[in-house]
Amino acid sequence: MTHRLFWLTVGAGLGISGYRRANRLVRGFTRQVAPRPRLQITGLAEFARDVRDGMDLYQEQQRLNIERRRACGGHTLDVHRGSDAEGGRDGSRAPRAHG
Repeated sequence: MTHRLFWLTVGAGLGISGYRRANRLVRGFTRQVAPRPRLQITGLAEFARDVRDGMDLYQEQQRLNIERRRACGGHTLDVHRGSDAEGGRDGSRAPRAHG
């Protein structure tokens, strides 16, 4: 039991020290290759422009959907109420069974 605890501790210590060395090594490489802040700002501006274009497209689609609903004669709820009066509760045209 003592031997296992010893090797577990040694393995954990080596793993932690190896992780820290690898982390420092990776950080050293990324600092040399890091993009300039100006490029990041340009990327953010392009992203914001894309988001705004998407919002405009979505707004236009919603406007067209509203116009389509108005042209059909009202809300979709009214259509379901009409079919309920003509047919079954589920909106089907099947006649109701009396019994």
